[in-house]
Amino acid sequence: MRFTTVFAAALTASAALATTAAAAEQVVNDSRGRPITFDVQAAGVDVNGYAAILDRSLHGNEISDVVVRVIPENQIARECGSGALACYQWSNRGGALITVPSMPPAQVTSPLVHEYGHHVDATYAHLDSARGLDGTARWWSARGMAALLSSGQVAFSYGLGWPRSVAEIFAEDYKNLNASETRHQITWLGAPTQPVLDAIRADLGGGAPAPNPGRSGSGETKPPGTRPTTKPPAPPTGKRAKSRFRERGRIAARKRKSIPFPVQSVRRVRAVVRVTKGNGRRPLKAALRCNAKTVTTKRVRRGKPTLLIARRVTPGQCTLRLTAKRSPVSYGVSIKKSRTP
Repeated sequence: MRFTTVFAAALTASAALATTAAAAEQVVNDSRGRPITFDVQAAGVDVNGYAAILDRSLHGNEISDVVVRVIPENQIARECGSGALACYQWSNRGGALITVPSMPPAQVTSPLVHEYGHHVDATYAHLDSARGLDGTARWWSARGMAALLSSGQVAFSYGLGWPRSVAEIFAEDYKNLNASETRHQITWLGAPTQPVLDAIRADLGGGAPAPNPGRSGSGETKPPGTRPTTKPPAPPTGKRAKSRFRERGRIAARKRKSIPFPVQSVRRVRAVVRVTKGNGRRPLKAALRCNAKTVTTKRVRRGKPTLLIARRVTPGQCTLRLTAKRSPVSYGVSIKKSRTP
């Protein structure tokens, strides 16, 4: 059994953001108040247990830019490939999706943390020359990846097999850092040493608090199913923390782009969304969510600005979620956070 990473070139409409009539979106905040989005397509899923696993794993703001899709275990082979336990889909045009089976949290820890390692890899840039996932900079050096690559022992592709893929080695090392009770599957290279684990932690800037794995060899998280506690978020920085910001981008067909941004005091949030290129009359759906609740949802007509407003938003986090329909969409977004009367 293995994990699978699906690169942008390999994505198809059927393997992207597939939905069912029973699908339901749920959002759980991590211990710093960052929203984690779940697309639940199976019955009886312990979403809080899944969120607790990710909350204990080293991460940063990128956790709000991925959707965790939970599907019945018997559908994993169809969505991720024969023999796969889970998979990660991403595109440099925007959109990231982790697909995992519906299982008790203690049994899903290994595939979920491994796939999140791919999301970390996709978020933190490293080599400009790499066509896919390539790990993080300090990890690359500590693992001696340059020598392994030059000697032909590893590859950026899967040409040498799954265990020799740079992306899979990094994901397994990330998993070992955060869920050391699970088995490291790159047996030919061996589990990462402490300097390698320290390098990942340094690359992520410390991220979340140190992981709290379960008993060694037990395959359980400790405590399983624990809901993340809510703590005041760290002071936000960057463009999205400002009272006004703009973004442009492109979303592949049937893909979703999340634009999370903090709200530091009671504010009125105004989002203007434009479709600059796309097929169809209303090729994009825009949803404005604040503090885990959907405030408004609108279809965006090509060439016509669409306004979404949230009034008297309390301190926390909002997310503008853009979903393309059957064709790729180029968009522009303007966000304004103004004081309420």
